[in-house]
Order: sequence, then structure tokens, then C-alpha cells
Amino acid sequence: MGIIIRFLIWFAIVVFVDLIIFTYLHEWAHKRALKKAGIKGTIKWNIRENIKHIKAKPLATCYFDEKKLKNISYEKKKDIFLSGVKMDLIILLGLSALSIIFWFLLVLNIRWLWFYILVMFNVLIFIKVWHLINNLFKKDSDLDKFLENCRKYKG
Repeated sequence: MGIIIRFLIWFAIVVFVDLIIFTYLHEWAHKRALKKAGIKGTIKWNIRENIKHIKAKPLATCYFDEKKLKNISYEKKKDIFLSGVKMDLIILLGLSALSIIFWFLLVLNIRWLWFYILVMFNVLIFIKVWHLINNLFKKDSDLDKFLENCRKYKG
């Protein structure tokens, strides 16, 4: 019974890290790219809406003035819309490196703590890959918004 409780605690930590920290870093990357382009961006958390509704919405969203976006270059638009994807890739590479390190620690010295940490990193890697795929290929993804914006404003 104790192992199940420990696993649930670790799983809650993994979900918290993914949902809160990684979502914030993704949106922060968009906000930083907007700032470089001279557009003010704000991050709004949608936690209440996610709790109230069964249909999940993005946990956080970066809002900005779309009229100003119309007047910037293609390269800056690309940087803005794909900065979140770049941040996801950086996080994924870091998690993968840590996972490999913990695999070696587990092989060299079998301890339950290393096992839980290894499971946590591998679950995070799986979740990040899933988010990255969704963020590239689903409707209303960052890539989809970028391509739609370029078609709309040809700037």
C-alpha cells in the first residue's frame, strides 16, 4: 500500500511540474519574443475555466495586440509563434539528458529514490513529446496560428 501512495505523490508532482511550470515557460517564451518585436504580451491563467468545464482549455495563454502583429516582418512573426515550440524542445532535451543521467545512477546504485526520479523524468518526457506533437499538428496550434497569420497579413 505504501508504494502506491508514494507513486501517487510522485505522479502528482509530475503533473504539477508539467501543467504549471512547463506551461508557464512555454507562454513566457511567446511573451519574450513579443517583447523583442516591440509588442506587449500578457500571460493569463485559465485555471478556473479548466476546473469549471469538462472541455479542457489551455492552462495559460499569452495575449497581445494583433493589430501590431500585422505590421511586423515575417521573421518576427515566426519567432513569436514558434518560440513556445522552441522552449518545449529545450525542456525536452534537458529532461532527456537528466533521464539518461538517472538511468546510469540507477544501474550503478539501485535505490528506490533514483527509480522514482527516473520514472518522473520519463513520464515528463512522454508528456512533453505529446504536447509538442499537439502544438505542431493540431488545429489552433502555434504552427497553425503562425501559418494562418502569415496568410492573413502577408507582411
